[in-house]
Amino acid sequence: MKLPKDRVPYSAIVDRPPLRLSGGARVAVWTIVNVEEWSIERPMPRTVLPPPFGQPLLPDLPNWAWHEYGMRVGFWRFVELLRKLNIRATLAINGAVCRSYPRVAKAALEAGWEFMGHGYVQRPMHHVEDQRAAIREFTGKPPRGWESPGLTETYDTIDWLAEAGIEYVADWVLDDQPVTISTTSGPVVSVPYTVEMNDIAMMLIAHHSSEEWLRRGIDHFDRLHQEGEAAARVMAISVHPYISGSSTGRACGSPPEPRSLTGTDRHAELWARAEALLPRLRERAARCEELRRLPDETLADFHETELLRIHQPRRVGGAELEFAAVVTFGALLARACASSAWNWVNFAAHHMMLGMFPREAQDEIWNESRDALIASSFVFPAGKARKVEGGYVISGRWPFSSGVDPSQWNMLAGLAWLDENAPPEQRVFLLHRSQYKIIDNWYAGGLRGTGSKDVEAQEQFVPDHRTLAVVDTKGGPTPGSAVNPGPLFQMPVFALFPYMLSGVPLGIAEGLIDDFSPKTGKMTGARVAEIQSTQIRLGEAAAYARVSRLVQLANCREAQALIAAGEVPDLRTKARYRLEGAYAVDWAVRAVDVMFGLAGASGLYEAGAVPRAFRDAHAVKQHFSFNTDIAATTYGRVALGLASDNPTL
Repeated sequence: MKLPKDRVPYSAIVDRPPLRLSGGARVAVWTIVNVEEWSIERPMPRTVLPPPFGQPLLPDLPNWAWHEYGMRVGFWRFVELLRKLNIRATLAINGAVCRSYPRVAKAALEAGWEFMGHGYVQRPMHHVEDQRAAIREFTGKPPRGWESPGLTETYDTIDWLAEAGIEYVADWVLDDQPVTISTTSGPVVSVPYTVEMNDIAMMLIAHHSSEEWLRRGIDHFDRLHQEGEAAARVMAISVHPYISGSSTGRACGSPPEPRSLTGTDRHAELWARAEALLPRLRERAARCEELRRLPDETLADFHETELLRIHQPRRVGGAELEFAAVVTFGALLARACASSAWNWVNFAAHHMMLGMFPREAQDEIWNESRDALIASSFVFPAGKARKVEGGYVISGRWPFSSGVDPSQWNMLAGLAWLDENAPPEQRVFLLHRSQYKIIDNWYAGGLRGTGSKDVEAQEQFVPDHRTLAVVDTKGGPTPGSAVNPGPLFQMPVFALFPYMLSGVPLGIAEGLIDDFSPKTGKMTGARVAEIQSTQIRLGEAAAYARVSRLVQLANCREAQALIAAGEVPDLRTKARYRLEGAYAVDWAVRAVDVMFGLAGASGLYEAGAVPRAFRDAHAVKQHFSFNTDIAATTYGRVALGLASDNPTL
């Protein structure tokens, strides 16, 4: 007889070489769905209803039916939810299920789930050969993994499993990293399983609510994610159709809002990090201008705080916050340094846009690094492309590619000719840094620290999966929403384009207003604060900034609510979004102008924060998206029943 401790020598997790996962991931999460055969001719493995008068009865119809409900209804909720989340589960399956519930087994096979042995029927007996034969017959191959019913094993079970060809087991709940178990037939890997994130232990035995289980799951993941920075961890989530598959089970409801680290709301966590950055950004603002690009320390801070990933899909570890977050976070950061905020909003928005590209493009970039930086230039006439086999060949010179210096990729807009007899279509092309050259011409009057240089590409091939047609970005399903089903990746991109940037001038204005503090000395016999014109101008600026914020957030949230409801904003609404986005920036810049006037002669010094704010705000206003005449013309044409002059809508 060999004891478990003889098979798995003690090893402190802090003493091991660091475990590394592909793509720099900190936690590998595996979801286990358990499907079982409960024989009504035997006592039930578990009960939800006690026997009447305390006398166990056979057949136990109520408890058998409880499990049967899971196979008939609950299991299909799992299938649908995991499909939406693009998660391929591990199916811990009794071998008999392949024959008793072939519809269930077939659905798991078609979904690409891995079949893991789970006994032949749900009782503590290890019919390994029958199990493997049944699964082999159904899937065409024997299972590689094993989870005993109830995690039960004898002293010799692991030897029998290894002898039968099992490569990994989930019974040994003793570590957060895979460990090797010695057997008579060679090593078997113990993949970290769970008791805490098992709905039997938590909901049936401990009688926790779904909300409590959710909270435990968040805490569990956040702890492993924190520790995974030093060495990766494995997290298991084990569910049963008759428990979490019920109509009240959290596991099959809509995905909750993402939460992170300390178990707090993800938005609140990231917001606190952004606020903590403000003193550093403010201190570096002058140097950011001198460098004409983002300081390396600021970029490192953005990565460390994960602020760049607020609009990255959850499936790759992003926060996937509401669309309006690009406004609120952009405004917050712009209070300290507008150039840094401008780069931030661009990088964050491009994660959202990448989530709309075909999955192959997403995986190509995010599998290499979840922190990849993507610059852009959405000046469509600047690029000319022609269709070739497997993709496009593009050439052009694009201006204003903000944040291009540290970026590994660039989203470049262009006109693509499919053939000589058809007009070109507008497309966005993803080019790798090796495919274009950067032209150092960013010597600007404002937003000097954004590094918004020109880029040039000549005859560069871009495969089909790295292009996105503008027609696919007008609202509703996109090529990427098949794997990123949230509304964020179905938003009408160019109708809402102003709001990806408009938080910056808003933050400049709000920062000037909140920081305004006239000196307490006397001026012509009165304190500056007591001069009526000072009071009027401050009120005027506050009103401009307030209405700018209200309009921006209202439109962002209205658009997301429509998309979430399965509706796409109509053309007039899209034109209104563009119009009000341009005016929201105009109002924010007016607030800046008012506050610049209140600064008096101190606003003349180029190195000061107030003149920098003035320069940056007016640089933002020069962006094409914030030209109120152009936006008003588009809205007026649509409102009067004429054709839109903006093909991106």
